[in-house]
Amino acid sequence: MPLTKLPGIRRRPKTAPAAALLATVLLFAGSSPSALACPYIGRSPSSLNTDQAGLSVICLVNKKRHHRGARRLTWDPRLQSAAESHSTAMDSYNFFAHGGDGTPVDRVRASGYLAGASSWIVGEDLHWGTGGQGTPKATVKRWMASPSHRATMLSRAFRNIGVGVTMGSPLGGNGVNAAIYTAEFGRRH
Repeated sequence: MPLTKLPGIRRRPKTAPAAALLATVLLFAGSSPSALACPYIGRSPSSLNTDQAGLSVICLVNKKRHHRGARRLTWDPRLQSAAESHSTAMDSYNFFAHGGDGTPVDRVRASGYLAGASSWIVGEDLHWGTGGQGTPKATVKRWMASPSHRATMLSRAFRNIGVGVTMGSPLGGNGVNAAIYTAEFGRRH
């Protein structure tokens, strides 16, 4: 997804699940990215909950960034909210795209992340898969294999991240052992 820059408008308070994920992310934040063992990375969707999957993706993204000399991203509850809403929409309405329920900028703006910023930049990566292709590790591996997704994930322009995971499939049906991942990246000044 191309990087986008526009003005912003409002702010949304943290949710209880987002606060719990923040506490978990902060627990791992004290470790250096190179020494950090990312939990749950190889687990299939049926053996993960959404917080475990999101935490694992953030950890893996930060490891990839560290290995390429980019600073680690910090978790942001507003970006988390935007990412969660998009993954849920793709599952509920059976689509897989950056659009369908608005644009990445629309979602990030609605989350409040852009409020009060004099300038900003956002980006978004998407993935979905079943079984072994739906693991956090497979998600980041696919992003690394795609030039546009890799560029977004490793961009030094970003400082924050939120990863929303929904257990299900954008193809409809029961979505057994499937997961949809949305990563929202941002930086605000």
